[in-house]
Amino acid sequence: MRGWRWAGALALCAMTIGVTACGSSDTSSAGGTSISIESTTPKDAPAEATKLTLAINPWIGYGPWYVAKAKGFDRENGVDLDFVNFVENKDLYAAVGSGRINSTEALVSSALRFQASKIPLKVVLFQDISTKADAMMAAPGINSVKDLKGKRVGFEEGGGHEMLLRLALEKAGLTMDDIDKVPLSADTAGAALLAGKVDAAVTYEPYVSQTLKKKPGAKIITSAGEFPGIISDVWEVSDEFAQQHPEAIEGALKAWNEGVDYFRTNTDDALAILAKVAKTTPEELAVTYKGVKLFNTAESLQFMQDDFGPLATRTLDIMKEQGGIDGTADPATLADTSYLEKVG
Repeated sequence: MRGWRWAGALALCAMTIGVTACGSSDTSSAGGTSISIESTTPKDAPAEATKLTLAINPWIGYGPWYVAKAKGFDRENGVDLDFVNFVENKDLYAAVGSGRINSTEALVSSALRFQASKIPLKVVLFQDISTKADAMMAAPGINSVKDLKGKRVGFEEGGGHEMLLRLALEKAGLTMDDIDKVPLSADTAGAALLAGKVDAAVTYEPYVSQTLKKKPGAKIITSAGEFPGIISDVWEVSDEFAQQHPEAIEGALKAWNEGVDYFRTNTDDALAILAKVAKTTPEELAVTYKGVKLFNTAESLQFMQDDFGPLATRTLDIMKEQGGIDGTADPATLADTSYLEKVG
């Protein structure tokens, strides 16, 4: 999974919420906090809606979910989206592994790890690809990845940022043994660079832009775009929930699609909605969204039919080379496109 990539200090209301997965009603022990979205429910929305709990990180690529919730697209399609936010990977992994969550956001690499750990999930939506929104910044005087030898580098272990770092080092002829590794959560890496605690940091927007503004001479020395697709996101659902509520999966996919389309056609309003969630400005979010490509359901289906298998296979090969996965994963059985095919 990823750490959240909107803004650093989300004012979330921590509370215990009801979760319908596996009979559990307590997510507080899983480390998550609920996200309350002010929603406008259409008058013609179905009277009954199936609650669907979604484990999520504060990443801009997930924005269409919040737009869908705010505009009532979820209930319009017979589903009640219930977001549980996780800032740290370990907490999200624990919640997903425990079966308390109906569905979860995941990097492709995380989806492979879940599969290798025998967690019964299926990828049903390919959501986004990060190009410039995930990057490694360096302090003044460090001009390339090659200059990182012997330097302190802050990054979150076990996720997409570690993969990005490893690939960048490999491309530069270095290894992880050539740097002074400083494990940090993704939301604190930029601050560590500002404070001089690290010489380079792997983080995401808007931390990238914020850090560069505050630290003259700092620069981006690599980004996700140099390794296409290596940081990309999917939505996974639990096999049990999908079998019991297939209509809710289809309804959620329709809501996501409407959220993406609304973002594209009513960008200013969508950014205003997201800015409230992220506790930042629409202007700042507009900049960060230049570094990510969103997929609607038709685009997702096309990608999953043509490109997802090769991407997942490449990701798995990299993970194996880096010792980043335990157990057996099979890209060929990772995804289920049947729900997207029904949505059209």
